[in-house]
Amino acid sequence: MVQTAQIIGENQPSLLSPNTDPISVQMAEPTEEMPLIAIEPEKMLNSWKGTIKLCALIALCCVVYSYLHISIKTFLIKSKRLEKIGVMVVATEKMLQNLYDLDQNLAGDLEELNDFYLDY
Repeated sequence: MVQTAQIIGENQPSLLSPNTDPISVQMAEPTEEMPLIAIEPEKMLNSWKGTIKLCALIALCCVVYSYLHISIKTFLIKSKRLEKIGVMVVATEKMLQNLYDLDQNLAGDLEELNDFYLDY
């Protein structure tokens, strides 16, 4: 088995090319691997405590997700209501401006009419 590995190693090209620094090759060696999963199944085997913790963690995640989902929906509904209120406020402001203009026109016309009757 060792001889086979040596023969395969001899047939493969070397990692070191003329432009490669031996120090950089040493630094590129694989490092110690860190586990990606925080929950270790071996420790949870035949353990109700670990299973309950895992279920509680999943339930907590579901509750947090549901809370965020509901609160975001509520904010969207409130923002739509605020947009409608804003449109109504702008429309009301335009109507009030029109009423003010009409009032100014009526006041001017009444002054002219009053002056006309006083002169007549």
